[in-house]
Amino acid sequence: MKTNLILVGMLLVGLFAVSFAMADDSGNKCFGSTDGISKCSANESVNEIDASLNESVNGWKIGWQNTKIAFTFNKEKKAEMELKLADMRLIQAKIAAKNNNSIAMEKALFAHEKILVRVQERVKKIDGASDEKGVRNSAEKLVGLDRAIEVHQIKIDRLNALLQNENLTSDEKTRIESMLAKAENSTVHLQEVQDMQKEKIQTRLMAIGNMTENESKKVISGIEDAQNLKELKQFKEGIKEGHGSQNGFRAGKESKNDSEDELDDDLNETEED
Repeated sequence: MKTNLILVGMLLVGLFAVSFAMADDSGNKCFGSTDGISKCSANESVNEIDASLNESVNGWKIGWQNTKIAFTFNKEKKAEMELKLADMRLIQAKIAAKNNNSIAMEKALFAHEKILVRVQERVKKIDGASDEKGVRNSAEKLVGLDRAIEVHQIKIDRLNALLQNENLTSDEKTRIESMLAKAENSTVHLQEVQDMQKEKIQTRLMAIGNMTENESKKVISGIEDAQNLKELKQFKEGIKEGHGSQNGFRAGKESKNDSEDELDDDLNETEED
């Protein structure tokens, strides 16, 4: 009887996790859909990224995200959800840095690094399906994961920029830059692994779909265009070069003070993995 109750409980948790798994970022105007970035100005997009770095994060939310990941069985979706968990760790690092809590910041970024390693290993195991329709479906999911990686890289860049505007010492800023550079290198490596998997999918398309190399490339390119991946990459490069970022940040900064106070409290409740 006890075993049955445990199984029922796990099933209910799984159902709730699956129901919420598809809701992540659905309320975001610029990054919540594949064509959202094309509908937003640079400042709107930056403000949305900055707002995401001001979300409330605590131990319960991190635990719930881990539960959703555990009950998600699609490899690509699981990797996307783990990137969302990595986002949460960036928020923790941001608040710890603002509070001059270097130990908590290092813990958050270390947890962030561990998550990216898990995502890399998961991506390596994505190899497509045994028929053309399945391979195309895998390609679409991989491009969706590509988008998630790009957005995560943007968040790392914005986090660095936001913290440079805080009242920190030069030594603290240098230390933060060094740690975030390591995080950025990890996402670059993740992107390289992701690109290798896309090449494998492209090769499989050639074999299963009896396509030439150019034909399989066009299929992948068409999927990327449908999800506005190239436009997102261009936006990311603009962020790196500082185009529109300061205006976007300053326009939204004052209205976020209250939520940042809440984040200070949340950080104290956070449970590390």
